[in-house]
This record gives sequence, structure tokens and C-alpha cells, in this order.
Amino acid sequence: MSRLEKRDTHAPVTADPKGIVDPLGTQRRIRLGRYLPSATLAPFVEHYWIVAWDLSGQLPEVQRVLPYPNANLVFERGQTALFGVVRGVFDRKLEGTGHVLGVRYRVGGLRPLLDEPMSALTDATRPARPLLRCDEARAEALVLDAGSDEAMVSAAESLLCGALPAPDPHGG
Repeated sequence: MSRLEKRDTHAPVTADPKGIVDPLGTQRRIRLGRYLPSATLAPFVEHYWIVAWDLSGQLPEVQRVLPYPNANLVFERGQTALFGVVRGVFDRKLEGTGHVLGVRYRVGGLRPLLDEPMSALTDATRPARPLLRCDEARAEALVLDAGSDEAMVSAAESLLCGALPAPDPHGG
């Protein structure tokens, strides 16, 4: 079995995706994939998620999302950032074609990687650079231009592994 295992790829969706207000309508317009992290990143990362869409020749549409209480690092053209826990429903406009890769951190999994309290991220966005050790434009190119879902996840893993803190000598 490969290092990255498919956990629940919804193309087509065979089970209702959580957090999407209109899952049946959404499955006709977007593709959602989720992938487990490697053992190295499993203490920090719950899973990777990829959303891809092709709305060429169609009107833009708004996706309504019920967020999880987790922080996410999101790779998106010109908008790569760390998004803290969002309180409440939010809308995301999709148009044209595109894809986004997100890293959903475990509850508490992001804390060893930050220099500020997690509460400071509530309803906030921060630059992704401290989690990547490279600028956001380079990270976007490495991840989003990688090709397949698995290649994008591998590229994100490489970036994230390069920025892990040294092990705590007092940890168990």
C-alpha cells in the first residue's frame, strides 16, 4: 500500500460529505477528495482535502459551508493562507475552473507549529509561510501544479515535513 492512502474520495460522492449544505447539488458540480497524511505528519494533520471544479461556460456559484472546529492551511492560487477556526457558516464563490488543496489540522495539532495562541486564529487568517519555510507563491506552484491528487498531497507533505519543529526532548 502506498504511503498516502485514499480515505474517502467523493468522485462521484457515495456518502454525504460533511459540512456542505447542498451535498447532492454539489456532487454534480465539484469533486471532493480526502487523503490521510503520512505517519510523520499524522500527529499534526487529520487529513488533506481537495476540491476541484469546472464551471466553464456557467454562471459562478456560491457554496455554503458549515465549518469544522479545525484550522486549515489552504493552497489556492493567489490566496494560500492559514485559516483559523471559523465560527458560523461561510460562503465561497466558485467560477471558471480551479482546484484547491487544504490541510485540516488535528485539534491541537497546529499549536506546536505556531508562535501565538490558537485563540488568536479564531475567525482569522494568517500567512502560510511559517508553516512552509518558503513563500506562498512557490508553495502554490509546487502543490497546485503537481498534477494528480496524490502528487499534490505528496508536494504538500514535502513542504510541511520541511517545517516541522524539532522533537521535544521532554515529550513522551
